[in-house]
Amino acid sequence: MIIKMSDPMGFCFGVSRAINMAEDLSENGQIYSLGPLIHNVDEIKRLETKGVVTVDGLEENMDLPVLIRSHGASKEVYEFLNENGIAYYDATCPFVKRIHELVKKYLSLGKDIAILGDGNHPEVQGIISWGERISVLKDMEAVEAFNPGEELVLLAQTTLNKEFYDKALENLSKRTRLNAINTICSATKLRQEAAKELAGQVDMMIVVGGKASSNTKKLYEICKSVNKNTIHVENIREIIMHDFQKYAIIGISAGASTPDWIVNEIVEYLQNETVRSNLYMENLSMKEMMEQSSFSAPKRNEVVTGKVVMVKDDGVVVNIGYKADGIIPLDEISNPENLPLEELFAVDEELEVLVVKRDNGEGDVLLSSKRLKSRKDWELLEEKFNNKETVTVKITEVVKGGLSAHFNDIRAFIPASHVDVNFVRDLNQFIGEECQVEFLDFDRRRNQVVFSRKAVIEKERKDEMDNFWEGLEAGQVREGVVRRFTNYGAFIDLGATDGLIHVSEIQWGKVNKPSDVLKANETLDFMVLDFDRESNKISLSRKALSPDPWEIIDDNYVAGENYDGKIVSLTDFGAFVELEPGLEGLIHVSQISEDRIDQPKDVLSMGEEVVVRILEIDKDQKRIKLSMKQ
Repeated sequence: MIIKMSDPMGFCFGVSRAINMAEDLSENGQIYSLGPLIHNVDEIKRLETKGVVTVDGLEENMDLPVLIRSHGASKEVYEFLNENGIAYYDATCPFVKRIHELVKKYLSLGKDIAILGDGNHPEVQGIISWGERISVLKDMEAVEAFNPGEELVLLAQTTLNKEFYDKALENLSKRTRLNAINTICSATKLRQEAAKELAGQVDMMIVVGGKASSNTKKLYEICKSVNKNTIHVENIREIIMHDFQKYAIIGISAGASTPDWIVNEIVEYLQNETVRSNLYMENLSMKEMMEQSSFSAPKRNEVVTGKVVMVKDDGVVVNIGYKADGIIPLDEISNPENLPLEELFAVDEELEVLVVKRDNGEGDVLLSSKRLKSRKDWELLEEKFNNKETVTVKITEVVKGGLSAHFNDIRAFIPASHVDVNFVRDLNQFIGEECQVEFLDFDRRRNQVVFSRKAVIEKERKDEMDNFWEGLEAGQVREGVVRRFTNYGAFIDLGATDGLIHVSEIQWGKVNKPSDVLKANETLDFMVLDFDRESNKISLSRKALSPDPWEIIDDNYVAGENYDGKIVSLTDFGAFVELEPGLEGLIHVSQISEDRIDQPKDVLSMGEEVVVRILEIDKDQKRIKLSMKQ
């Protein structure tokens, strides 16, 4: 039986962060967890022994601090904790926290929001607590029955199945002006993709995780769709109920709330099963089998498996089942960080080694783990070269003409012209950096590898640009950063490229200079008015995000009432007052003061704040008559 592990699997960043926070806090005494910290019964029991007490609700006089779990909590929970002065710690996953912020942002803009996910899941319940204009769509049946209106913001539960998200996106984008923000956790996506791929390669698939865990159930469904021999178990107590003898290759994956110790118990059980099933008896006694193996002489360049019997200062002694011990001297051990050998090897540890010589002159077999690692590294690198894959390397030093980089223990070269898309004067800034590279040249015979960092950056930029333009639509609201000003507008960094907001689209009303309203490096929302990919031009607007003040003037202004305003223009016949951007009125010279004045500038100045009374509003002519007389 061969056991294959999916990678990645198990605890995600958010869950691991919550567990670590709970363990750290419980060292100072008991704490309350508001609901199960994660959806795994066995892990919850373990945490209880450390002082993490699960409670289902809140009370006014709680005597212990409260930990908010990784799923997050509702608006009402935060309000209750703050109002009652209850100490609390927030372990909400940063990806979930981001959804909360997006919901609050778009609700404040008056947008309708739809969440793809399970309305009964605590994560989704916390998200929808922030407002009423939020719909939850659990499956495609709900999506198809949903009326999205003219415009919709689409978000997703962090553990959502990516296939469901894609189908929902395709459906809704045909029926409304859709602003879709993919909030599925990247770790979830990678875990699902890896599990699906592994499920298609094995005879049986085991998904480990709590029965209440949403992401584990989705993982099970994905694997089951690929491999009918897929089972979902919570722990080793359930695994022993199954028969694995008929399966040659078994795959294992685990949900985001499954701790390593549960997976390790299951793997150990399966390994013991493998040992039991592979024992064969041919009337050989243990002594006969040992004698038989003792005469199996190792050959030069052969890869053998041995067990560490001693770790010394000058090397490692390994039992390889031969009449003589094997020795791995220091210079045959890969140890770039110069760690103590006790940290690299453990007694009874099994490892593969390469036979260098059958006799090192002292009666021992000379072995090398370094050469075997190098051989495997070259084989892996050659496979990646043939498949045209990118490779992760670590840049170690500046050399003549470029940079030296390492793929594990293999040294490679990056020419200076292929370090970046732009000319780099100082290459030292890249030392210590891990980066993705593409192959420029690979020669196994000469042990020569040349990489390009620039090619990866260019491809990433092209992919980013393609995705940006494919997702761009007129009417979309995009987040951007104010970068540069001109007399006629400002350039906005939208991520992949820049857009332009004309001075007339910055706000309702006249803007003399864009920098009077916008601030450099300020992050704001902008509406896409129009775009042309061929000319790389995007027209943006801030004004379009709010209604024309003349259209809603009746809601905000009434004749006969007093309002604050600012002098924006002075003429011989009066003064113009800005009530708000885009809404100006005129104070005739006769309405400025009870006393007679010759020129408005005699008593008023530009930019002066004044209190005015509205005499008359003419919406058709867009005129407002004002007075400063009391």
